[in-house]
Amino acid sequence: MIDLYPTQKKFMSLSFIVLLSSFVKPALAVDCTAEAVCDMMGGGSCIISSEKVLNRNCELDLSAYAVRITGDGALSTKSEADNETKILCNSLLIEAGSSLTAICDDGSESCGNIVIESSGTVTNNGSIELTGGSTGGFLTIESASDVLLGGENLDLYGQGGSAIGGNLTVLSGGTITVDTNIRAKAHATNARGERGGDIFLQAVGDIDISNGAPSGSAIATSGLIPGEIIIDSGGALTITDPILTETGNGGRIGGRIRLHGSSVEVNAQLRAQRNASSDDIDGGQVWISAQSYVSLTEDIEVEGGPNSRGGTVRIDAYGSIIISGKILAGSTGVGAHASGTSTGGNVQISSGDTIMVTDQVSTDGLLKDGRIDLLSNDSIGLANIGADPILNTSNSTGGQIRIESRASQVSIAGKLAASGYAAT
Repeated sequence: MIDLYPTQKKFMSLSFIVLLSSFVKPALAVDCTAEAVCDMMGGGSCIISSEKVLNRNCELDLSAYAVRITGDGALSTKSEADNETKILCNSLLIEAGSSLTAICDDGSESCGNIVIESSGTVTNNGSIELTGGSTGGFLTIESASDVLLGGENLDLYGQGGSAIGGNLTVLSGGTITVDTNIRAKAHATNARGERGGDIFLQAVGDIDISNGAPSGSAIATSGLIPGEIIIDSGGALTITDPILTETGNGGRIGGRIRLHGSSVEVNAQLRAQRNASSDDIDGGQVWISAQSYVSLTEDIEVEGGPNSRGGTVRIDAYGSIIISGKILAGSTGVGAHASGTSTGGNVQISSGDTIMVTDQVSTDGLLKDGRIDLLSNDSIGLANIGADPILNTSNSTGGQIRIESRASQVSIAGKLAASGYAAT
């Protein structure tokens, strides 16, 4: 039989193929078993070299395997508010170009939880992302050995006007190295959402937060109620990239940063305060403690707005405390003698050995100034760099400065100011 309509049939066939391709679905969920997830197995290894999606509430037992997700691989979990995916492994390596993600629609309530339990090391050189819902996902990593968070950003964003950032918990029986950006922010377009997430890092050994951010911050959380950042090291704690917890417009309080180690060296900004355009937000809190010494070379900022209160900075060490960056805990707004009803913050530095301060410590307010306490079992040295007073609570009614050396001497080479407007 002669085909009278060859062109039309060819066109219909092509259209049907195009229509089918427009409905191509992402990878189907696989069974929660090693055989279904591992593309190659042998010699105690599980290699994931393609995209694998786990069903909700999956407990994937790979505890007998060293798991490696290659650059062509990806491991995802279907996530909802009450979903928890648990991955048990001998060790986990996420290679560059690969990812661990929670699939989360923009309209969903939460990206759920992912828990990684490893009897060995956990290394991320790829991407970890639990984002998309109004609440960012919760990621927990428990490792008996070292943890390296490298690669691309580790994101736990919440999105929308009432967004809540996700939480990150890392517990290591060895060391923790952060070599990437960790962000647990609450996003509302380009503003801040409702509540920032919390970040908790704890290691038996050293914690090193270095080279994670060519620009910006290594660890950050923000929201109208900002999150809390806690870093607890059984060994040395070294920080060379900024740590920020920031309050957006419409919030009331600053966030909190808590650092502890056998020794603590901070060579980057610590910031727990409002963003630049928020006037009525109290400064946050920074507390640093060490079994031996503390060294600070960059600024700590916990400033409040001109109609609020300055924040609190507390530094405790059994050994020496050396400070060569500014500590800014005032609440004076912009410009000399700006108007407002603010109260300055509080700074307390306590050492079982010596204290040396070589830059400005400020707790001034517009209505009432704050307080500075330096307490040492040995000597205290104050030597200013620049024209500003070393210790300054002087902007309104005058504040309080207490310097106490219990065993040796106090050496002051510069100005102290605690007398208010009359002396300025």
